[in-house]
Amino acid sequence: MSYAMHQAYHDEIVADYGTFRNWDKAHNEFLNIAVSSGIPSLIVYLGFLFAAFKKGFAQRFHSPHQAFLLAALLGYIVQSMFNIQMILVYYLFLAYLGLISRQPLSHTIRENP
Repeated sequence: MSYAMHQAYHDEIVADYGTFRNWDKAHNEFLNIAVSSGIPSLIVYLGFLFAAFKKGFAQRFHSPHQAFLLAALLGYIVQSMFNIQMILVYYLFLAYLGLISRQPLSHTIRENP
């Protein structure tokens, strides 16, 4: 991204700020993943998010907290289109993805014979 910024906007940045400044992230998480890791990484990331949302939506009646988790994840996804990734918030996002992706409690408890 530094190379692209230097090639495309060097003169404009110098005119606005007096010196060249380097920005290392795009203000869009998906664009940042595509630029820094490649299109295949973005496809895998979007596939993982889609699978987690699909599973969470299918299990929305198994837990009273499922709707809140889905709303929190959707809120993060929307804000990530306009903001840079924050490490502290990203850990919560991953934890919520884990909670959404887990098996329902009825499938994990075995009944004693």
